[in-house]
Amino acid sequence: MTQQTPADELREAAEKLRSLITFLGDNRGPWEVDTPPSGYPQSINNVGVPYLVANTYEGPGIPAFTIAPYIATMHPGVGAALAKLLRDTHAFHEHDDRPDHGGCDWCGDEDWPCSDVRNALAVARAVLGRPAVPAASEETGR
Repeated sequence: MTQQTPADELREAAEKLRSLITFLGDNRGPWEVDTPPSGYPQSINNVGVPYLVANTYEGPGIPAFTIAPYIATMHPGVGAALAKLLRDTHAFHEHDDRPDHGGCDWCGDEDWPCSDVRNALAVARAVLGRPAVPAASEETGR
């Protein structure tokens, strides 16, 4: 398998997010937390459509009151925004791969990948379940 370029990874992560959102159908969010009087279990529900997304329970070391709001905050609308961010980062920061060419053509950063692309790659790799550690070629900026 050939090593992926930063652009390949950004595109792959954006496509994964778009695919996951498409499979959700009507359950695309936004999501909200429903907390009963007892405090738990908390339900994460799709707004406007009667779908239960998830339940959270309190247990040893698991503060339910922070988990459910986080899950609800990271609804598919956030995933769609992340997919757009990854696509746009790739589009704006395209790089001329000639050996004598350095830096980013769009932002003028002298390193490649530039800091914007490195940050987007960290997100893309998290989405793809890959290590966030940069490749040796990224550490040197070339």
